[in-house]
Amino acid sequence: MEKLITPFGKNHFFGYYDKSPLNYTKKFLLSHEVTSLGKKLNKNDEARICLTNLENRSIKYIETSKAWNYQQGSQLQWLSDNKFIFNTYEKKYIAKIFDLKDFKFKKILENPIYSISDDKKIYSSIDYSRIHKFREGYGYLQKEHRNNESLLKICDLEDSRILLELYKEDFKFYSDIDFDACWIDHILFAPNGYDFTFLFRSINKDRNLFSYLFYYNFKEKKLVNVLDTGMAGHGSWLDETNFIIWARNKNTVKKISQINNNFIKKIINIVRFLGVPSFIRKNIYGDNFLKFNKSEGKINELKLNIATKISGGHFSFFKDKNLMLSDTYHNEKNQSELFIYDFKNKSIKFINKFSCPAEIKDKSYRCDLHPRIISENEIIIDSTHEGFRGIYSVKI
Repeated sequence: MEKLITPFGKNHFFGYYDKSPLNYTKKFLLSHEVTSLGKKLNKNDEARICLTNLENRSIKYIETSKAWNYQQGSQLQWLSDNKFIFNTYEKKYIAKIFDLKDFKFKKILENPIYSISDDKKIYSSIDYSRIHKFREGYGYLQKEHRNNESLLKICDLEDSRILLELYKEDFKFYSDIDFDACWIDHILFAPNGYDFTFLFRSINKDRNLFSYLFYYNFKEKKLVNVLDTGMAGHGSWLDETNFIIWARNKNTVKKISQINNNFIKKIINIVRFLGVPSFIRKNIYGDNFLKFNKSEGKINELKLNIATKISGGHFSFFKDKNLMLSDTYHNEKNQSELFIYDFKNKSIKFINKFSCPAEIKDKSYRCDLHPRIISENEIIIDSTHEGFRGIYSVKI
């Protein structure tokens, strides 16, 4: 069912689930080649930016980058059928654009890239040193973080000019935020537009993570807090108006976490360590798939027939919007599952299970499948089920 499309035995991976490793004609594949299937990174670790011709299986090495991690790579992504972009480090974090037509670098952007709009005209940029300090596995290691007020930039892809910048001051109305340990990630532009959603995150003194979902109306320059329960995870735009996210719809856990009682805190930590039952997560915590409609400014619970234990993975939607693709986190057998959910029939079709070596499971350098929809009958994943990191095409 799955076919390896990177070299056998070598560690190749692409990155996150919201981007495609294939160019528009599906002739070329982008990947990172690294020395290990997963380990704690140091400053000397490099990723080779690779271009594979899928027609003749030839590989060309473009450049090495020290601005990468195992979860999102160097934010490698296509800009057109011939151009792609990725982050690297040259005394500072930058982004480079490479053109296949003459096989040369065309542009250097002084602000590194995170995500990009559909029309490839504007992009988001974050401080990857800040991310590394507070969330291991998602930032870069080359520079020590220096405390500053800037959290997010929206830039022009033509010249890296800053069009919008969000600062700590923009979130001052949250009294429970530790602004010495906060950051922004998971920035996703709406289809065919410049509006975007993102997660504003903070770690308090007890090492509790709080995540808040925000929406930014680019035309009106308006920042909207969509969800403030403290837990928000992976999300994906269903269409130009509706954004779907796995998140918490109740404030129960947030209120408990704020109780200043050491005994209660110890009980909470024990429960978390042992694992919170699905019934409690769904009915008391309020963990569920939620839909935010940007036109109405409302968020509502989706009544999906998906068990809590397999929810919360990396999901996206097929073009007809009636089918959702998702993976799961690795279970007690170190296996992650791929499945498709049918909104009309409220049914699940399981595709396959993929194992992960126990030594990297649950680590910042684990290998999530990060499934990406290529067509109505093909997806592409990263996996370690054969003992190395590989990129696989999966027929469905």
